[in-house]
Amino acid sequence: VSNQTPIICEDAFGTGQAAVNLTSLNAAIDGGAGHTITWYLDAGLTNPVADATNETVSDGQVLHAEVDNGSCTNVATATYTVNSQPVANGQTPTVCEDTPGTGQATVDLTTQESSVNGGGGLTFNWFTEAGLTNPICTPTNHTLSDGIPVYVQVSDGGCENVAEVTYTVNPLPGDPTNVQAINVACTSFDASWDASTDVVDYLVELIDIDAGDTYASPTQSQTTAATTATFTGLTEGTTYEFRVTPRNTCGD
Repeated sequence: VSNQTPIICEDAFGTGQAAVNLTSLNAAIDGGAGHTITWYLDAGLTNPVADATNETVSDGQVLHAEVDNGSCTNVATATYTVNSQPVANGQTPTVCEDTPGTGQATVDLTTQESSVNGGGGLTFNWFTEAGLTNPICTPTNHTLSDGIPVYVQVSDGGCENVAEVTYTVNPLPGDPTNVQAINVACTSFDASWDASTDVVDYLVELIDIDAGDTYASPTQSQTTAATTATFTGLTEGTTYEFRVTPRNTCGD
């Protein structure tokens, strides 16, 4: 008979255990002779394995195979090495949509790999679904939607693990509408507009057209969460222009 030293990967991360089919070793143990082989948990052969086709083993565990050729018996051992899966930490990054109202963004998935597993010598493969049958061919330029996960398989060359990566795609602020000047007086007026969607506040900027001012250095500016802004201290007879920029965590 021939002793066996199989090397396998754990079934679940951190358990150090794997379910195995012991009978797959039978031919290697008896050289393919087809002898009757009975598996035991102990060297004394008093505790038989309940189901040799589905036994959970731990790293370093030794199981015992009694080989019977019909006349004599002999015993072989199978000592399992159960290697650990690599770490694969799930991630929940936040980005901003590329175009207002789409809920989509184009991202470089590989920027998440150091957070999934910061070790070296690893291979990362990206997929669109948990079954890992639909690979993402260009993970450096992948368009995804808010809340829809992607999956990364981490391999150390021997064992593999999978992490789920789910992006939150925050909306860009919508454009304000019905922007107008109201309550115009000699040296003041109110800027008014209809509320935009997904807005935290508005930056309202005023420039003096006659003086050649630009929005790079506005004459006046103010921030408000309301839908009006009052500008005072203006010069009668001067031409002014203003703009309203909606803002949120994604910018403006």
